[in-house]
Amino acid sequence: MRSVSLRTDSRPASRTRARAAVPKFALYGERDAGSMMLHIEDIQARSRLYHWDISAHLHSNLYQVVVVLSGPVDVSLDEQRYVGSGPIAAIVPPRVVHAFHFAPETEGYVLTLNARWPPEGDIELAEAYRVLFAAPRIASLSATTTASPRIDNAMHDLMNEFRQPDGPVSPVTGWLARAVIWRLARWLQASGICETEAAPQQSDAFNRFRLLVEAHFTEHWEVARYAGMLSLTAERLNRLCRQQAGVTAFEIIRDRLLQEACRRLIYVVVPVSELAYELGFADAGYFCRFFKRHSGMSPNQYRKKHNGYELNE
Repeated sequence: MRSVSLRTDSRPASRTRARAAVPKFALYGERDAGSMMLHIEDIQARSRLYHWDISAHLHSNLYQVVVVLSGPVDVSLDEQRYVGSGPIAAIVPPRVVHAFHFAPETEGYVLTLNARWPPEGDIELAEAYRVLFAAPRIASLSATTTASPRIDNAMHDLMNEFRQPDGPVSPVTGWLARAVIWRLARWLQASGICETEAAPQQSDAFNRFRLLVEAHFTEHWEVARYAGMLSLTAERLNRLCRQQAGVTAFEIIRDRLLQEACRRLIYVVVPVSELAYELGFADAGYFCRFFKRHSGMSPNQYRKKHNGYELNE
């Protein structure tokens, strides 16, 4: 498996053009995931309903693997984009903006896993999860290797089991899903695309900090306020962040704000002044300086680079 070449065109397919924020879904078009822990369907099942165009959206707590076995595909994962044909695998962690445009002849599968799946205690599968979903990726399943047919067979068996009357709760479904995750993770490791070193075990306090950042980053809280919510001092929170992520708490907060700015500049058609307000900046000029300082270009330059246009204020 190798990384595919990515390119940016003047008109990215499937991107949102008239919303103030990127929509959040359970499965695409559905607001409530209910008690779903695992779901699999073929690409045709859902994309046909939307004329093969799955617009930009994200999932708060779902992991997805989209395997395109054959046929045209235009896929965007945050700033990454691939336009071509299968076989490829798109790996989508939670909170990553993604969009797809398929064709009637496109064949493949969409596997969706709840963040609560699998049950705790499965150490080997947890490591495979870490490897597979460490970052959004678009990877080629080279036709010259056995990767594509083996994944096809595993996905096919999983979908057939899932479609049985007891499929969603069958232990066989869980076993087959584990096999898919394990195979994909091993191929990523063998390809050299992902890091294989063990990651530090994330502490409960650090995870709670990341959740707080996700909920409040547009409110521009100070580090001390986050620390207080966690019953820590700012110094202890910074030490924790350096241990867990190699950066300070402030850098984590700043990077989340910058990431959201990048996403909205690509996927949402609103003037920079409005986007700045939505991100909690009282002054558009300050937002522009913030963005340029950390990205190396102005918001409109960034938007033009990825989308081929600018918006007048």
